[in-house]
Amino acid sequence: MHCQRLQENVFYLNKKGRELIGSTKVRTRMENIEHAVMRNEIYIQFDKPEIWEPEFKITENETGKTILVSDVRFKAGDAHYLVEVDHRQHMINNRRKIDKYKEIKKMNNGFLPMLIWLTKVDSRQKTLEEYMEQKGIEGYVMTLNDVY
Repeated sequence: MHCQRLQENVFYLNKKGRELIGSTKVRTRMENIEHAVMRNEIYIQFDKPEIWEPEFKITENETGKTILVSDVRFKAGDAHYLVEVDHRQHMINNRRKIDKYKEIKKMNNGFLPMLIWLTKVDSRQKTLEEYMEQKGIEGYVMTLNDVY
């Protein structure tokens, strides 16, 4: 078994471990493991929604061209959500994504699912919230302190 330490240990099976449990799925150390763990914190926070679509592509209706890839789209109760995980993103890129969400909202006659932003850094919470409000994007920003 291999182990990677984040705030907790993340384990994945080596060949011997896979053989022991009869698994054929190979998992190796992932560069984006922390991003995936942060995304999964939202899954747990929202009580494991039945509809959960990681790497959800938002496309133009006419051309089918991908405009944006959201980290997750999910449904909890009657509400739909989009999730962005800010793991190591530069703030300029976060702003560009919010601008894209504004474009998508405009294309959908003012409709956009609630946007949840998860960031590691507490100081980014206010900045992201203010920019989302400025652009007319409904949602909120959570930090890891909110989910742990």
